[in-house]
Amino acid sequence: MKNQLNVGLIVTLSGRWPRELPIERHREYTAWAQEQLKDMNLVMPDHMLTTPEEVNDAISMMRQSQVDAVVMVY
Repeated sequence: MKNQLNVGLIVTLSGRWPRELPIERHREYTAWAQEQLKDMNLVMPDHMLTTPEEVNDAISMMRQSQVDAVVMVY
């Protein structure tokens, strides 16, 4: 029986913002997830996703890890 929740975190670009803001948000949200969800198995890319290919790679990684829930920020 599985005893730990697998949670995925994805941070993507939001469109019109300067690139520095989403990069900073990625750092903030990653730090928040690591602190607040420390009893869960976090599955997340180590960088902000900027292309459809990166998103597809992240989806594959999360499917392989059998993620139960995904938090997506853009």
